[in-house]
Amino acid sequence: MAEPIKSLAKAQAVVDLLRRNGALTPSEIADGIAVPRSSAYRLIDGLRAIELVVSRPDGSIDLAQRWLRLSDASRAARTEWAAARDVLDGLARTTGFTAYLTVPRSGAAVCLDWARGRGIELLVLRPGGSLALNAGAASRVLRAHLPAAERGEIVSYTPFTLTDPGSLAADAEAVHSEGFVLAAEDVTVGITSLAVPVFDERGGIRASLSVGGLSRDVRDAVAGALPALREAATALG
Repeated sequence: MAEPIKSLAKAQAVVDLLRRNGALTPSEIADGIAVPRSSAYRLIDGLRAIELVVSRPDGSIDLAQRWLRLSDASRAARTEWAAARDVLDGLARTTGFTAYLTVPRSGAAVCLDWARGRGIELLVLRPGGSLALNAGAASRVLRAHLPAAERGEIVSYTPFTLTDPGSLAADAEAVHSEGFVLAAEDVTVGITSLAVPVFDERGGIRASLSVGGLSRDVRDAVAGALPALREAATALG
């Protein structure tokens, strides 16, 4: 019994790694879960056989669309966010970018749902995935409104990730004064995101709404996307 359980645990580790990081090569998967490459290939083959991962043309491995269907089922059970799907779909149509609903959980920013727009393959955060609260517009909006004890660890994703205390403090002040974050390439080089907070009836932070895409496209669209994000946040709040 012990050996099958170990295999299941390793398969789960592969899924969790792909959920956090997006598509990876078999070598990166082996390094990420600390197993020999031969073991990683066996795990990948097993997950691929039951349609939980897929191989991309470049040889990398990613989660299969089946996970999105499982996410849909999970989302349908979340009556708290029953209105989110229509709001996200509207944001994606209006802006042309992928729209996200993200909530704070255990010192991280967790994506509950998305509506896909342009450049989906380039975006890291997906339903069920998480980021540190110091990186990405959705995360940084949440971090600015959370007490220090709930901000989790600081993680560096790119050379543009905010990691020093002074920059993070200034970022939080800007969020409070401007009401949004434009995060340029701090999670993935070439990708920029724009986010606003979603407050509850008492004014506490409930979630963040964001859109993300290629940096040049998002920068050019801020003037139009920001009002749409704020309107959507009001609808959800």
